[in-house]
Amino acid sequence: MSDPTITPPPDAPSRQQPSTFSARGDAFFAWMVTFAGEVTTVISWVSEKVTEIAGSVAAASDSAAAASTSASQAAQSALTAAGAANYQGDYDAGTLYAVGESVSYTGSEFVKKTTAPAGTTPVDGTDWLEVGNAAVTSKALTLTGTSPALDLSVADFFDLTLTGDTTLSFVNAPVAGTVKNFTLKLTGGSENAGFALASATYDSVSFSVGAQGTEPKSITFKPDGTKMFVSDGSTPDSIYQYSLSTAWDLSTASYDSASFNVTSQVGVVEGVEFSSDGTKMFVLDFNSDRVYQYTLSTAWDLSTASYDSVSYLVPSPVTQPQGLAFKSDGMKMYVQGYGPSEGISQFTLSTAWDLSTASYDSVNFDFTAPSVGFAVNMSISSDGTKIFLQNSSSVIQYNLSTAWDLSTATYSGVSFSVSAQDTAMKHAVFKPDGTKMYVAGDTNNTLFQYSTDVDVEFTLTYPTIRWPGGVAPTVASDGETDLIYFTTRDGGTTFYGTKRGDAYS
Repeated sequence: MSDPTITPPPDAPSRQQPSTFSARGDAFFAWMVTFAGEVTTVISWVSEKVTEIAGSVAAASDSAAAASTSASQAAQSALTAAGAANYQGDYDAGTLYAVGESVSYTGSEFVKKTTAPAGTTPVDGTDWLEVGNAAVTSKALTLTGTSPALDLSVADFFDLTLTGDTTLSFVNAPVAGTVKNFTLKLTGGSENAGFALASATYDSVSFSVGAQGTEPKSITFKPDGTKMFVSDGSTPDSIYQYSLSTAWDLSTASYDSASFNVTSQVGVVEGVEFSSDGTKMFVLDFNSDRVYQYTLSTAWDLSTASYDSVSYLVPSPVTQPQGLAFKSDGMKMYVQGYGPSEGISQFTLSTAWDLSTASYDSVNFDFTAPSVGFAVNMSISSDGTKIFLQNSSSVIQYNLSTAWDLSTATYSGVSFSVSAQDTAMKHAVFKPDGTKMYVAGDTNNTLFQYSTDVDVEFTLTYPTIRWPGGVAPTVASDGETDLIYFTTRDGGTTFYGTKRGDAYS
């Protein structure tokens, strides 16, 4: 509608002017009709303008509201993201939380919005933003094995007891934008590990063999620890047999009144070893550089031993053989020389426990670096990954990166002195599981018993986690239970973790 106009009125009639009264009255009354129509038009125009203005005001108000909502949503998203990266655990009224730090309180998670002082209780509103509800029904899942996967699509509470060194993984996280909180109940574990030479301790247990001989050279045991055999270099050179009423406990040892004289073959007896079934015996001679083979018609009974008329000449560089050892399956033999440059030589038996099939592997490990001086004997761990050389007072450990392969031997940096018990050690041998060590001492013709086991706690490897301070919590000790809390909000790209509880009983 165009802008309206109002026609000005004519001169009004006046009784003071009788001559013009009638004419002016008619003109004025005619104008009033026109005026009434024009006023009606003005009213319509004004009404239309009022409607237009009201519409503009409403549109402006809606735009402002939309802009405010978008800004609020953006601020909330930013605050939520900050809270995910700065989770502080359960709310503590005595802690002053910074803007952007998140806490758990009454089953929910809150992010600090303002610099309100410590003690400001988390409530969704001015000072805190509630970003998640932890008070939901949880499904628990018990994990097993050493490579468990925490499936986040089926549970949010996981229970794991370590049974070995373990590696965790997280799978099936929800899509980005969905908060996933989950808890790991972790109980630590450990195992008793043997061959822990660095942790060896004397058991204050010994056994004298002086009544049988005065030069004990070597010790070997039946695999179940109920029989023990000692080679002795005093006249006559012999092997002596003992029983242990409690397996592997020297305090229960007693002489069986059984021995075997090897002087018909051997000039100076050194090492003695048996086949795993106890029907073959092997004796090392220092004088002839030979290993001699015998048969026991009754396993582990020296009174039934007889010479097989089979021997093997140990080639150079070993010229003064002192130590003898076999692989547990009888397919490898090892002979150790007295001097460092003689080293230890490795041999293959194409037929197990049959010296007539032995051949030199052209593999020799010298122990010149570090020098152990003159080695009096050696032993090899039951799994073939460790060699233990002995001089007169110490046991020195070498590691084999490939089991039973001397070419892979390296010094471990570990040794143990037995000089408090004997300064003329002749041999040190281990229980098959490595938890006990037995030493033959020449000073007092006595055998000594040691503990060589240690409790080793299992390790836990997490996937990539962002921890407070960038440091993962220590793994729960054996039998100890910890609670570890995790959260992700970006589809599993980033996980945040913190220890919620320690050493629950």
